[in-house]
This record gives sequence, structure tokens and C-alpha cells, in this order.
Amino acid sequence: MGVILYNAIYILIIMFLTYIVFRYMGILFQRNERDRYHEINNYYERQFELMKTTLVNTRAFHHDLQNHLSIIHSLSEGGEMEKLKEYLSELLEENEDIYHYTHSGNVVIDSIMNFKLQEAGNKGVCIAAELYVPEQLPVKSSDLTVILGNLMDNAIQASVYLKKGERIIEAAIRYDKGRLIIDIKNRYDNLLLYEKGKLVTTKEDKKIHGVGLANVKTVVERYGGILKLEHAGGIFRASALLFI
Repeated sequence: MGVILYNAIYILIIMFLTYIVFRYMGILFQRNERDRYHEINNYYERQFELMKTTLVNTRAFHHDLQNHLSIIHSLSEGGEMEKLKEYLSELLEENEDIYHYTHSGNVVIDSIMNFKLQEAGNKGVCIAAELYVPEQLPVKSSDLTVILGNLMDNAIQASVYLKKGERIIEAAIRYDKGRLIIDIKNRYDNLLLYEKGKLVTTKEDKKIHGVGLANVKTVVERYGGILKLEHAGGIFRASALLFI
């Protein structure tokens, strides 16, 4: 009887300790996931702020455009060609870093896409973008940043490894009857990595980028949508459908 009681107590202690260990591991896992989420979120917040700054600079230039044109017209009419050349040179120098590729009217999407298209252009990647979206969408700016930021990052990263003539990305975003459809296509070098049946990153900074597609999938599903990844014939395609 004493031996049975002793064994029962021993088993209960083991079970209790096992519970404590798994409970502690669960807390650590949740904390790590939470820290990683905050780190990624901070990354995209900084990126979005940079996008907005670029857009503000572009709008400021457009605001002053009428004044610039008036001065150019006056110098031209007066035949002051040297002063005209000097003025144009100053304008080009002041605004050499301002790029504006898309004008859909949706500030958030334009900011994200213009930032990514500028980055792609700096890396020799050619972009064909088609945007058909309203000025306002019932989607959080942070969610759009996660989706577009990651998908464009992946497309640009894959394109960099190709020959210059093959660095082509096709990006289409459109809104239709309560559906937001995002379609990104790019060429790739046929080197895709899979782990446990899931596509994983080939980027060195896996701490940030390794969870990119998982984050996109999470955000898309939050809107009752679907993320679809396809690749064939050297073309990779990422399609996101959101119901909003």
C-alpha cells in the first residue's frame, strides 16, 4: 500500500512538473512571437513613414510647379538661355531623388508602390504597374503595408539575381465589387526553397523576411481572403484576394 501511494505521488509530481515546463515553454513561445511581431511591425512602420515623406516631397514639388514654369517661360521669352539652363540644372539637382510612378488616388497604396518601385528602379528592375482602386479602402494602412511590402520585396529580391533584361515585375491591384485583388508576377532563377511543403525565404535576413509570406497569409485571411502562390516556366505569381 505504501509503495502504491509513493508511486502515485511520484507520478503526480512528474505530471505537475511536466505541466509547469510546458506552461513555461508556451509563455516563452508567445513572448517570442509577440517580440517578433513587434519587431516586424516596427520595421514596416519605419518603412511607411519613409514612403509618406517621399510622397510629401513629391507633392511639394508639384505644388511649386506653376511657379517654376512661369520663371522658365519668362527666361525663355527674354532669350536668357544661360540663366534658363542654370535654373533648369538647379531644379534637376534639387529633385533628383523625387520619383512618382503611380497616381491611383489612394494615398496609402500609392505611397507603398512608389517606394517599392523606386527601390526596384535603383536595382535595375523594370516594373509594369496597373492600379484601379478608389481613394479610400476599408483596409488598415498597416495591413496594406504588410501585404504589398512583402510581396514586392520578394519580387524585387528574386529579380535581382536575373540578367538585367529579365528583371521584370508585373503588379496589378484592383478593386471590384467588395473585393481587393493584388496580383504580383516576376521571373525567378528556378531556385525555390521548400520546408515541410511550404515555400520559405532565400534571403539572408530570415528573422525579418522569413515570416513575410506567413504574415501576408495571416493578414489576408483576416479579411476572409486567400493568398495563392504559383510558379511555372520561370514565372512566380503571388495573388491575394481580400473581401472588404
